[in-house]
Amino acid sequence: LIIESRAVTQFDLRGIWAGPYWPDLPEAGLYRPVVSTTYASNWAFAPGRPAPFIATNVLLHAATTLMAFWLLLKLFPGRSGLAAAAAGIFAVHPIHVEAVVGIVGRAEILAALFTIAAYGLWLDAEKSNSPLRRILPAPVWLLGLLSKESAIVLPVVLIAHRLGLAGASATGKRLRLTDISWAVALGIGILLRVAAIGPPRSPDATFVDN
Repeated sequence: LIIESRAVTQFDLRGIWAGPYWPDLPEAGLYRPVVSTTYASNWAFAPGRPAPFIATNVLLHAATTLMAFWLLLKLFPGRSGLAAAAAGIFAVHPIHVEAVVGIVGRAEILAALFTIAAYGLWLDAEKSNSPLRRILPAPVWLLGLLSKESAIVLPVVLIAHRLGLAGASATGKRLRLTDISWAVALGIGILLRVAAIGPPRSPDATFVDN
């Protein structure tokens, strides 16, 4: 994904954004240009050296932990101790080891970072009359979607939140600008994906186990 990717080692952004995540396995059906762009940035500053790549993962995980703390404060206002404890568990939980220590686990970290950020921004957007703040969560989520496909789960979480099934009480159930922006972001993500790797198809389970 890094050493054998000509687009990554030559910082070819056009090649990264117009090609599959696995350069020699387009049949895997993965498109993660945001992650590959960060690989290219690391390579440009430290060609062939793994330590800066892993250090970047650690910093991104720290940022994700802070983002989780920020989101928890919004979900549980006035309970900063609970938010800090939960974020602390998130920071050191063994389940994150593979994502942080393994360089290509960065896809997991970036997807989480942007998804959690989009969730928090959405909570702010629900209370805002600013058009900019209302549409901001969707492009942030799109960055998560272009980092790893699992970010697709966020709209389902937000629907559950709006219906009062998750998080704080919903502020309303009517369609609004924020809702439309999610569909636009998803459409952009699908168009980019189709342009780069073709129409959606079932991945080859031999190469893709997640």
